[in-house]
Amino acid sequence: MKRLVPEDGSAPLPLWIDEANFCKQLAKVHNNTMPNPREGLFGPDSMMWKLDGLSAPPAFGAGRALLLQVAHPWVTAGIDQHSQVRNDPMGRARRTFYHISSMVFGSMPQAMASANQVRDIHEEIDGEMTEEAGAFHRGSEYRANEINAMIWVHATLWETIVHMYGKLEDDLTLEEKNQFYEETKLFAMLFGIPESALPTDWDAFMDYNRAMWESPQLTVTPNAMQLKEDLFDAKSIWMIAPLWGQKIITAAELPPRIRDQYDMKYGWWQKFNYGWIRGATWTAQVLMPKSMEHHPIYHEAQARLAGERLGGYNQWLIEAFFDKERLVN
Repeated sequence: MKRLVPEDGSAPLPLWIDEANFCKQLAKVHNNTMPNPREGLFGPDSMMWKLDGLSAPPAFGAGRALLLQVAHPWVTAGIDQHSQVRNDPMGRARRTFYHISSMVFGSMPQAMASANQVRDIHEEIDGEMTEEAGAFHRGSEYRANEINAMIWVHATLWETIVHMYGKLEDDLTLEEKNQFYEETKLFAMLFGIPESALPTDWDAFMDYNRAMWESPQLTVTPNAMQLKEDLFDAKSIWMIAPLWGQKIITAAELPPRIRDQYDMKYGWWQKFNYGWIRGATWTAQVLMPKSMEHHPIYHEAQARLAGERLGGYNQWLIEAFFDKERLVN
């Protein structure tokens, strides 16, 4: 914990992930876990598929996870200096979800292919901090393939999913949380993060998250504020209502210190709206067909295991969002 979040508020010692160490972690995934190649890294009986396969928790938590990520100045600098997210936010979202989905729900060849592609993309992202930002000094070097920063991005995804699952579905037992956390370590290894660098169990993982929420390692810079504005800026009339709802949800679920740094309001009006949004979601989950509880990529992965092709509505959704006929089948 002290290595990841130094008590004096300083930045942790940078640990770069070189190609040799990256390949070493991929070999460990293959040799030590021996996953079923067809099922992929996790498979249908995993906690990962149980939580990440649902539609509502990941969708509700998307804004929270993203704003927690870009509260890290290295992440913001990488996006600001190397990404086209402001000019092509949908394209960036497609690429991100494509690779995460391939790693979680794809076969082993698909998961490994995405791991190598993301590694190559991240290898091009490096530079210097152009401003003083919390624990990080102006002129200090950053890289996307760095263990501490990648652990933080990794943490925002999985802590958020468990957090939102508890809000919308049910509380997980400590045993389930520990099982899920052990599975997320495999996901981290696909990025070259060694297991020894990660918190040991769920309780230690949550201690790390809480320490980061209060650490100067998370400092909302002007560029992060602009990314927040871009995130909730509806580019078409069809996106006004969804992004308004996402903004309410995100303000409600962000840790208070981070919410305040983003200057997001959460008074009685926002609490009222969040209340009926959650109520409407619970009602919809009760009334909707059981098959709609899970998102299309989960259904496509299940179809792969059954030796079938996905069809109908779910196929149309995948093609509409990803502009691809198939993703993990």
